[in-house]
Parts: sequence; C-alpha cells; structure tokens
Amino acid sequence: MNIDQNMVTKVSAYVIHLLTQHLPSYLHFHNLSHTKDVVNAVGEIGNTQQLSKNDLEIIEIAAWFHDTGYCKAYVGHEEESKKIAFDFLGFEGYPKPKIEAIMTLIESTKYPQKPTNLFEMILCDADLFHLSCEDYDKHEQRLRIEWEEFFNKNYSDKEWAKENCEMLHLHQYFTDYGKTILQEKKEININKMQCRF
Repeated sequence: MNIDQNMVTKVSAYVIHLLTQHLPSYLHFHNLSHTKDVVNAVGEIGNTQQLSKNDLEIIEIAAWFHDTGYCKAYVGHEEESKKIAFDFLGFEGYPKPKIEAIMTLIESTKYPQKPTNLFEMILCDADLFHLSCEDYDKHEQRLRIEWEEFFNKNYSDKEWAKENCEMLHLHQYFTDYGKTILQEKKEININKMQCRF
C-alpha cells in the first residue's frame, strides 16, 4: 500500500496553520520548527528500519500532531495533542485502526519515554533527536528561555548546564539507529558541555 500523501499533506497543512496561529509566544522550543525537525527525524530513522510506506505514514502523522496540544496546555499537552489529532483525522475519515495507533504513538512521547514497540521507539528517538545535533546548544538555549518564561524561573548558567548534563546522561535512544549513530553524536555534545558526573 502506498503512503497516503494526500493525508500527510492535509495533516501538515493543518498543523502548520494551527501552530502558526495558536501557539503561545513563550514556546521558543516546542514550536513549528521542532515539529518539522521531528517529522524529518522520523523519516531519517524510519528509513533505516525497512518499514512499509504505510507504517511510515502513521508515524509521520503522529509526529506532526505530537506537540499540537501545546496550543491548549503546557503540562499534559499529550492528551490535548491526542484530542486534536483524533478530531481532525476522524473528520477526514482516516481509518480507525490507524487513528488508534496514532493516539498510542503520541502518548509514547510523554517524558520519561517508555516505548513498547518499534513505531513508538522511532517517534521517541525522533522527538529527542536534537540531543544528537551539532547545534544542540541552540536547541537547549531555546528550551531555557521557554522554561524561564513559562515557569517564571531564572537559571544561572551553572544550574542550566547541570540540568542539561543530567538530561543528556539519563536519556537513552531506543532504535538501533539511535543507539549507534545518534548516541555517538550525543556523546560529542556531552563532551562539548564538559558534563562530569
């Protein structure tokens, strides 16, 4: 079965409009740029797993929707993301078994991540793909600004470095690609940040 490009196109257009129009201004990290990065990472990781186009479609659609709930809530945004995806996909007549799979995928991104199957592993690795990026420092600075604005807490550079180092050390990738390629790149970021435990 071929990937339903029409549905992926509809979903991407809907999510781009939703995030552009309705995301709170303090979301410097959990924004459209992050969503697009996760979708691209799903493609990169998914292509190493010999998935059918149909399977990749489901994960890609979940990636588009996974953080849409930030339009309505910061804490517990996954539940809101699921509602948004369920309503849109149901209205579009998307098959119910696929919608159910997408609901489970979105739920799997809740931190700390505990994926139970390959699809969830791919999405979870894609969601935290930025930990392995060369420009990780730009991502973590955007998150710092977001947290400072949302939680009304100012981090000293030392506090923020400690927060990041703990995250980098505690986090684990789940797919074979994540455990090898992404983990190796994440180790470079750990060394760059001079994380010592």
